[in-house]
Amino acid sequence: VFVRLPGRSPAEAATQGRAMAEYVSSHSKLPAALTLEYERVLSPCLLDGHNRYAGAEYVSGTEPQPSLLQKGLFERGQCKYVQATLRGALQRLLVEGSLPRALDFARGACRKLLGGE
Repeated sequence: VFVRLPGRSPAEAATQGRAMAEYVSSHSKLPAALTLEYERVLSPCLLDGHNRYAGAEYVSGTEPQPSLLQKGLFERGQCKYVQATLRGALQRLLVEGSLPRALDFARGACRKLLGGE
């Protein structure tokens, strides 16, 4: 379950996420064996359909630097060059927060490919 919490820092979102998971688990009519668990904060996040997303991941909410988390965007059949290019662009866009650097990285990868490198 993704919950949008605009205007909150990663630490605030993590705290609120844990509280929401605890509240839903203790107040729902679900069987006792089913509980909702807090996993992580993704800020920013790109959603591309069911089980296909990427984001800057904060697990505790207090990390100085987030890490890149992606699910379902890379497929076994994709060539390694496409995977590396997508991963590099996502890192620059989501973790570093720089659209110009992400675009420069992708353009550079295209130039290398067209140049035969």
